[in-house]
Amino acid sequence: MNRYILFAFAAIIAGCNEGDFTSSSSLSGVSETTTTVNGQTFTAIKGEVIDAFTITSDRTWLLDGGLYVADGGVLTVEKGTTVYASTDGDTPLISVRIGGQIIAEGTADAPIVFTSINSIAGSASPGDWGGIILNGSAPTNLGYFGESEGGAGFYGGESAGDNSGILKYVRIEYAGKILGEENELNGLSLNAVGNGTLLEYIQTYKCSDDGFEFFGGTCNLRYAVSTGNEDDAFDWTFGWSGNGQFWVVDQDSNADNGLEADNNEDNFSATPFSNPILANFTFKSNGGDVGAFLRNGTKGNLYNGIITGFSDAGIAIGDDNVVTKNLSDGTLLISNITAFKTGTSFNGPGIANSNNNNTKNITLSNRLVGSDVSNINPNEINTWFVPTDYRGAIQDNATDWTKGWARNLDGSIRN
Repeated sequence: MNRYILFAFAAIIAGCNEGDFTSSSSLSGVSETTTTVNGQTFTAIKGEVIDAFTITSDRTWLLDGGLYVADGGVLTVEKGTTVYASTDGDTPLISVRIGGQIIAEGTADAPIVFTSINSIAGSASPGDWGGIILNGSAPTNLGYFGESEGGAGFYGGESAGDNSGILKYVRIEYAGKILGEENELNGLSLNAVGNGTLLEYIQTYKCSDDGFEFFGGTCNLRYAVSTGNEDDAFDWTFGWSGNGQFWVVDQDSNADNGLEADNNEDNFSATPFSNPILANFTFKSNGGDVGAFLRNGTKGNLYNGIITGFSDAGIAIGDDNVVTKNLSDGTLLISNITAFKTGTSFNGPGIANSNNNNTKNITLSNRLVGSDVSNINPNEINTWFVPTDYRGAIQDNATDWTKGWARNLDGSIRN
């Protein structure tokens, strides 16, 4: 069956079901009810945003099931708003369908927070709720329209400039519900999201699966913090080809990799390749596996990174001929990376002895702040990047962009 016909058929079926997690909602609008939890009054919401809906900062909100944004719909969240997610009944999540948008634009002084209802009592846990899923129409290398993990929407297409909205100064906490094997929601899932979407100053905090995961697409992500997430801090697959700058990982000992990078695990040579540019990152762990695990045919450029505290390796290359070829021919380039206090600094042919990579011990204050010189300015490679001449995500205390809105690993707000 033609994939466009298949997608249209699937979308019609999804639109005929009820507005809950398993059926991906009907076109019945957003349900608003008043509910009381432990003596506190909430506006409970779920359903489908058909036209426009605003979550205002003057009320206390409870996500009480799936909240879906339809094609043409716009969900707006005002700055300074906290949205709590129920841990009873249907799996709460926010899913933006192809053609829908979320406009959640906070500030450093008034961030937008999506968190578990259990956080009020101090008993929140990773995986309490589903997280946020953006489904776009940018390219992937699947060869067909993909379906989000958790059944939270279809994604894919040919629109590199697709726009799923704005997430800025947003914190996503205790999300990433695991529903079964290979069916795991993340803190923020970016499914074929296009580069018309603005993604800046976002933290995922203590999610049960990945903090950020890219499933194809062309979107760009800047000023991103992945803290205490239980699987990979960042993960890309299915042909993601965007840009990333100023990425921070702060992991506990029970985590997996700082970055897990794939092209396509079923076809290492699938096109378009995963081929992003990543610059200025700090990956810190208390004993996780690998700082950056590059495998399954991925391409890409990694510049100006600091990696420390991983038990297996700072950077490791997967055991497949495609990714090794990419490393050899320069389509996978690792340059100006400092890896120290890791099991092995650079586990891959030629990485340790080329492109100004080293094992210098860099002092990090406030866990994440610190840098070293670099001879790569990513802005000269692509003008999307902020000009830098240093390694690391946070150059010094004076320029610490995480202050006031992001959490430390222990839950305190960074200052």
